[in-house]
Amino acid sequence: MPEYKKGNGKTEIKGVCVWFCETGLDAVWAFQDNNYITRDSMGQEQWSYEGLHVLEEGDYLTIYHPADPDEIVWEGLISKTEPLIDKPGSANALNHPQNIGISLEKWNRFFFRRYPAVLTPKSSSKK
Repeated sequence: MPEYKKGNGKTEIKGVCVWFCETGLDAVWAFQDNNYITRDSMGQEQWSYEGLHVLEEGDYLTIYHPADPDEIVWEGLISKTEPLIDKPGSANALNHPQNIGISLEKWNRFFFRRYPAVLTPKSSSKK
């Protein structure tokens, strides 16, 4: 069973931000749970779909700087906003960077470079 940390009655999941895209599907802003990232015998990362969480309206995300695990670079509630037309992640139209006070370049960096993060899913319940 995955190891979760409880905070304020909600489940907090440690992992990384990821821009997820698969052939034939729209690209989405997502989160990969650390408990579902393993290494094979060659040292290559293996990610399980079980640990993939497509960000949804109402999720709360805290993103940390990769070089300083105590430095929060962004945190907030995920909400649907204007779509990012012709930009990565446009299909699910989550958190238009202009509406949350950061540039598209910075927002992309968090997900393309897989910044560490903590996700509190909207659907989490008290355990």
